[in-house]
Amino acid sequence: MSHRGDVISLCLLGLAVGFAVFAVTKRDDRIPDELGDSRTLAALNNEMIRAHVRGDWTNAAQAAGKILAQPAWRTFVPANAVMGSVLAKEGDYEAAASFFRAALSGRGAAAPQPVVMNDYADTLRHLGRYDEAETYARRAIAESGGKVRLFKVTLAQILRDAGKEPAS
Repeated sequence: MSHRGDVISLCLLGLAVGFAVFAVTKRDDRIPDELGDSRTLAALNNEMIRAHVRGDWTNAAQAAGKILAQPAWRTFVPANAVMGSVLAKEGDYEAAASFFRAALSGRGAAAPQPVVMNDYADTLRHLGRYDEAETYARRAIAESGGKVRLFKVTLAQILRDAGKEPAS
């Protein structure tokens, strides 16, 4: 989960969401109730992404936890993805899977990123849920246009662990 491509994709997603929050705040100083305090969300998001990029899992998880503790932000895709990534890195795959599922439920601008699908697939592999893992790994490959080597490596690991012959 600490792969360079993962970090870059998460950063881009986080920046996009942060920019959207900033745009809403700049357009109208009144903050919509459903967003809560959008400036706080943007600040926590930036803190979380910076910590994740540095490999500072403790601070990344703390910032993600602060975001997810707010009822209006429980579905915030980047926080769920980072929390899943940190928990998987720590070997808590069952907990990681629930955060990845939440991250994958996003729609529109927050639609699931292939990197999150790949990380979820790898987490499912560790849980021995090979059929589901294969589905998500193939989806990550398809949605990335097959250009990310890491996604192909993940699929090959899943197929090997499942006792299937990896596709060439």
